[in-house]
Amino acid sequence: MPNKTDTSASTLAGAPSSVAPQDLVHKRAAQELSDKGNEFNNFDFLRFAAATLVILHHSYALLVKPEPLFTITGAFSFGDFAVGVFFVISGFLITASYERCRAVVPFLSSRFLRMWPALIAACCFAVFLIGPLNTKWALSDYFKSPWTWSYFKNLGLINLQWQLPGVFISNPFKEVVNGSLWTLPIEVSMYAVTLCLGLLGIYRFRYAVLAAFALVLVLQMRLLNESHAAEITFQWFPLWLGETRFSTLYLGGAVLYLFRDVCKFNWKLASICLLLFVGSFATPMFKLVMFLTLPYLVLYSAFAVVPYLNRFGRFGDFSYGLYVYAFPVQQTIVNYTGGHLSVFRFFCLSFVITLALAVLSYHCLERPCLNLKRYFKKGASVA
Repeated sequence: MPNKTDTSASTLAGAPSSVAPQDLVHKRAAQELSDKGNEFNNFDFLRFAAATLVILHHSYALLVKPEPLFTITGAFSFGDFAVGVFFVISGFLITASYERCRAVVPFLSSRFLRMWPALIAACCFAVFLIGPLNTKWALSDYFKSPWTWSYFKNLGLINLQWQLPGVFISNPFKEVVNGSLWTLPIEVSMYAVTLCLGLLGIYRFRYAVLAAFALVLVLQMRLLNESHAAEITFQWFPLWLGETRFSTLYLGGAVLYLFRDVCKFNWKLASICLLLFVGSFATPMFKLVMFLTLPYLVLYSAFAVVPYLNRFGRFGDFSYGLYVYAFPVQQTIVNYTGGHLSVFRFFCLSFVITLALAVLSYHCLERPCLNLKRYFKKGASVA
């Protein structure tokens, strides 16, 4: 990864002079993406913003208030948008991660150390703090219940358990302790797909991945013609591939990584994509347009040159903590206030409390665990 002075157009040797410096930086950034620097990307900021948007989405949902974006589009909420951003970023970065190491042990260890420590902490947080604070049961009965301890099966990310005994039974969104966990099995499934594609050598034939993206896109369009399409999942896929809308966006991010040498990240294409995306709101073509434009828009934003934004994560990456701790915090606030807060006050209170937990989680747990990745770098190569 070049240093910051390399962002000038003069350092981009061999680039045609007719190309705008902004576009050159975008291309250089996508080609030289690295885990050890963020001179050229805004991924930390985008993840943080997406996690914050999920909290805003749940602020409306848990208070049973109409959400503005869903009202406008008729099929797309703040939460859908935020999770879509997460999956595009994951598709791009996880594919990049595998292509750099092409080894099973480093790849799997990196994924495990990024996801499971905070997930373990979130489950303990729910069982030992959120549950006792909110249960209608006597504490002795709560801790004696097998249902309390079976909550830890969520660590396997298969057949998730949403309830704890007597917890949130009077809330408008009844009994759900952590509704945010539902996307994690899909995320892990896509990690497995990435690894399988790599082991089969398919990434060496990037047009095959492009064809897979097109196939999933066609399947997605067919599902849109069926009733309850948003709920349809490919249960027959290994590890529960999950809802095709997010797997499509993940593959979109992967395709843009594999074609990073020819993909032009420039403001003109981004403007066209944005106009198409916004213009398709509340139309039958909305989801198709979203699948084709959102990956480009997210990655254009990731590599846009915005002063100081690429250093947003210098104090830590708190996005995952915001995501896994927010829902039980918000449910607790609803439980103790009766849901009589305005959406704005509810969001602000939820965000501040969750951010404090996320900062603590990152510095005391997540970062120390991530530092262990160096011990797994000598995994068997499968290149």
